[in-house]
Amino acid sequence: MNQHFGVFDAESGALLSAFSTNDLHQVGIQSQMNRQVVLEGDFSQGHWRIGPDGWPESFEPIVVVTADEVKALAARLLRETDWQVTRHRDEVDAAQPTSLTAEAYAGLLDARQAIRDASNRIEAMDPIPADFRNPSYWSAS
Repeated sequence: MNQHFGVFDAESGALLSAFSTNDLHQVGIQSQMNRQVVLEGDFSQGHWRIGPDGWPESFEPIVVVTADEVKALAARLLRETDWQVTRHRDEVDAAQPTSLTAEAYAGLLDARQAIRDASNRIEAMDPIPADFRNPSYWSAS
């Protein structure tokens, strides 16, 4: 029958891997050669580390979101409507009937500005929330 183990870095306490095995000899050799601590337990779910008392503890990782990630999402959202802006401008320049009404085009421009405003608002948060992709952050406020 397999037993569950976690391999932790001896210096940092970080969980390196979680696995099941029935070959305990192999586990002992690995821990001696790689300066790792092997502890019995199922560490396959969640986030684990060795706590100050030397025993495994679960923890929530700190997610650091950068302004570049917010800007990338804003750029992707804007790219999704670039074609509508381009088509409308091309139709106006060619003196052709436009696919969008003046009201629809104004609404499109307002939506695109709302994306830019939301991006600026989110980037100014300290820290930027890990769930910044949630549509509630991107709606007009």
